[in-house]
Amino acid sequence: MAKATNSERDALIVRMWHEGAPAVEIGNALGISRMGAFYHVARLGLQRRDRVQISNPVRAELTRLWHEGETVQAIADRLGLKHSHVSTVARADGLPPRRASSTGSAERHRELARLWGEGVPAAEIAERLGLAVSSVVSIRMRLQLPPRKTKYTAEQLDAIRQRWAEGVPAAEIADQIGRSREGVLSASLRLGLEPRGTGWRRGEFPSECTLPDCSAPHHARGLCGRHYQAALRAEKRAA
Repeated sequence: MAKATNSERDALIVRMWHEGAPAVEIGNALGISRMGAFYHVARLGLQRRDRVQISNPVRAELTRLWHEGETVQAIADRLGLKHSHVSTVARADGLPPRRASSTGSAERHRELARLWGEGVPAAEIAERLGLAVSSVVSIRMRLQLPPRKTKYTAEQLDAIRQRWAEGVPAAEIADQIGRSREGVLSASLRLGLEPRGTGWRRGEFPSECTLPDCSAPHHARGLCGRHYQAALRAEKRAA
């Protein structure tokens, strides 16, 4: 395949960015790192976009349900969104934070402790109590409940390999298989999966910047110091 010209490369970046492609996917298409993709996004002056992209009518309905006191999980179920997406949009739109009553919180914690002691999986506990799996794990640690000594099934490991290769965030993989984010990250290390954000393992980074027309010494994530700092600023604006 012939090497793409600068104008073709820029057109591809603009198209993929407006289509909502993550930076890691843009980087893979160009043969550069995720941070390299962010550098080009900043260079082209592309506008910041929300991590969670939903239509205005859905956002308005989310706001209405939030003010009516619906739980995050109930809103997610009604609108077909993920629990984490509802929380992210609520924070971005400046909706008032939820303050669960001490009575309701205490009752929920007691129920969580009971289900945990009975060996109910974290994913099932989350579904019953209207929580995210990560919240169940967090409350379990806060209540100092004993950790589970369960092994990953072959299906769960296959799912981690597949979703990791697709660039799915660790927290989302965790929700899908009923595990914690930290557990997924630990499993990825045991499975020898590629670290996120670069195409190299430790000790295999290039000696020079991987961006075209730049031969400055490598600094981090496939970029020289100047391009890396520009990519960091772009990443923060896109966050």
